[in-house]
Amino acid sequence: QALRLTEEPARQGGGERGYYDFLQLLADAKVQPLSRYVIDECVHYLYQAGYSHEADRVLIFRGDMFRLRKDYHNAIMSYAEAPLAAPQGKNLPLALLRTGDIYFRDLKDNGMARNVWSELLDKYPASLEAGRGSIFLAEIEESEKNYGQAVTRLEEAVLRYPFPEIKAECYARIGRIYMDYLAS
Repeated sequence: QALRLTEEPARQGGGERGYYDFLQLLADAKVQPLSRYVIDECVHYLYQAGYSHEADRVLIFRGDMFRLRKDYHNAIMSYAEAPLAAPQGKNLPLALLRTGDIYFRDLKDNGMARNVWSELLDKYPASLEAGRGSIFLAEIEESEKNYGQAVTRLEEAVLRYPFPEIKAECYARIGRIYMDYLAS
């Protein structure tokens, strides 16, 4: 009932943008009991808005909610729909990043994660998400005990990506790998 009281003014007063903001608020909360509601509302939004405003991001919200429910197949499918809904969408790198993350962290499939993150680096080489994908590829190398390759990939990411958060995370990981595995 409380959601309905909040939802109606968002749809009426804020129009499409208000409804989108409402969905983003619910998705960012990551509350498991609300996940089914958010999934349904994302579908409703896409049909109501005609796939216009931030359709790729709404599909990512939906994928995140499926992931929260541990429905990894539907999460991956939702992320894969993002380029179909918005072929030039600004959130497409994020969809690939999240897909690779599901394969690596949830499904423990290093090969598929490597393929998805490599595709991210190929398609969107200048994005922040590509920098994160490069870090995650180094994490795969580390999990496979290829410490030298992990360090090399992180050093390349420091040189390639101008984002301070990427550089800081790379340096921290390089230091940890040296201290934990290569300092002997």
